[in-house]
Amino acid sequence: MQQVERPGGSSTSSHESSTDRADVDVNPSTNINDGSAVACSVMAGVGPFSLAAPLLASINADIGPSKDIAWVSYVYNLVLACTLCLIGRLSDIFGRRWFFVGGNFLALIGCIVCATANSVPTLIGGMTIASLGISTQISFQYVLGELVPIGKRFLVMSTIFPWTVPLGGFAPVISTALQAHTALRWRWCFWICAIVNVVSTLLYFFFYHPPSFRRLETGKTKLQALREMDWLGVFLFAAGFFIFLLGLNWGGNAYAWKSAPVLVSVIVGAAMLFAFCMWEMYSSVKIPFIPFHLFRNGRWVAMMLCLAVGAMQYYAFAIVWPKMVTGLWPEKVAGGNRLGWSLLLTGFGLQVGQIGGALIANFVNQRYLLLASTTFATGLLASAACATQYNMWTVLGVMIPGFLAIGVQEAVCGTFCTIALRNQKEIGVGGGVAATTRSGLSVLGSVIYSAILTNRLKKTIPALVPAAAEAAGLPASSVTALIAYLGGTGKEAAVVGLTPSILAAATTAYRDANAQAYQTVMLTTIAFGGISMICAWFTPAIDQEKAHLVSTVLEKDDKTDDKVVADD
Repeated sequence: MQQVERPGGSSTSSHESSTDRADVDVNPSTNINDGSAVACSVMAGVGPFSLAAPLLASINADIGPSKDIAWVSYVYNLVLACTLCLIGRLSDIFGRRWFFVGGNFLALIGCIVCATANSVPTLIGGMTIASLGISTQISFQYVLGELVPIGKRFLVMSTIFPWTVPLGGFAPVISTALQAHTALRWRWCFWICAIVNVVSTLLYFFFYHPPSFRRLETGKTKLQALREMDWLGVFLFAAGFFIFLLGLNWGGNAYAWKSAPVLVSVIVGAAMLFAFCMWEMYSSVKIPFIPFHLFRNGRWVAMMLCLAVGAMQYYAFAIVWPKMVTGLWPEKVAGGNRLGWSLLLTGFGLQVGQIGGALIANFVNQRYLLLASTTFATGLLASAACATQYNMWTVLGVMIPGFLAIGVQEAVCGTFCTIALRNQKEIGVGGGVAATTRSGLSVLGSVIYSAILTNRLKKTIPALVPAAAEAAGLPASSVTALIAYLGGTGKEAAVVGLTPSILAAATTAYRDANAQAYQTVMLTTIAFGGISMICAWFTPAIDQEKAHLVSTVLEKDDKTDDKVVADD
């Protein structure tokens, strides 16, 4: 029999064991400043990568050129994938306050380094520093989730998601406008994020006072907790995950898939992750890095996989879509800032879906909402296989609502991954594992989609372009140079015998070849969407008997009289 002491001194009996929820049936002592801290932090967290990604070529031309410019995006994804789970677990044990104050400050330093960078390596280093801090900023699901009643979490999340829109949803338009119309050009992308980081750091410092270590680990010192922590597990997971994802990022980009760096990275990383799993399952460490009993919770696992697969689809399309726009419809997006607006549409659709999904989930059964969103997302995105060089608006007509549906899927799953846990004392590690799985599978999804696109183009271009060019009068000896020119890797002067009529015929064939390749990519969505639809059948809805429960309360300081005595 456990006693749960509430603010005010009242207590109730609880028969829950250490594997059950450790909740408090009170209203949280949150205020507008706590929500403002999270909101500003989220805005700052989505900005650095979203704003900079459309300008990497321009940045490289300004402070490069360097063949390593792609590492700006690599380190962002790699660092987040490896640290999201770590932040969640450590803050569960040692308290969240200084992790999140320090994380926002670290993101500020990283943005300043990026904004003042005069070389690509410096920019990469700044993005690495910023990404370490961003891992706390985008962990808002469990930061706010543990402070509000379970039944109100979706409502609260619907007020946070809009803060991702200014520097996330509108990022392509903002960044391309900054590049074209300001003296600092791309550097403003990082200065804007730095300014917001100043505000978020101050708000967290002055107003965020979650339970401290003394209240989380009664009867234990920090030194004891550090000694009992599973540091071998931390090393095996972080190093193995980083090396494995590094190999996936290298494959087909920096190195060929069969090259030694890629094979060694993937094999060594996978071996370390296997060793990590064995260690976590069979070691007797007192504080495991990832409690493997999480994976015996089938509903949580289904929700986590549904979240991750949805992210796989989105991030893969985020890579494919810019290539598709410029490859199939260059005339439609040329001039002014039309390219920025066309790139905005899919990402903006996702974020509108997140806002709407979190709001709708307050009023309908979350499981049915998830079933509907996964079904619509799969069908609509697969319908984009109708793409040709003549129907850009038709493709947008199915892709935008498709991303709206994925946004709903992300909102429901991302929030529910902190609800479906059996023990709310593990909300950090539960949310962190879900976020890490989401990031890792997003990298895998991007690799799969990119590989499919590349392999299809190797077949469709040789099948269509040479015949069309030769039929228009181009010598067969010039076909290779023509394909290189059409692909942006060659020069027009190198194509002997090229005339305007030949170029027009070859361009039409080249775009038809691209369209066929993208059609295959879109149809691949059916496989991933099918996994989401299956997982959705096994996900829960909120238990209304526990909808009023709160996981923790904020405290003014460590001397507060308000205590939460949770199960040990």
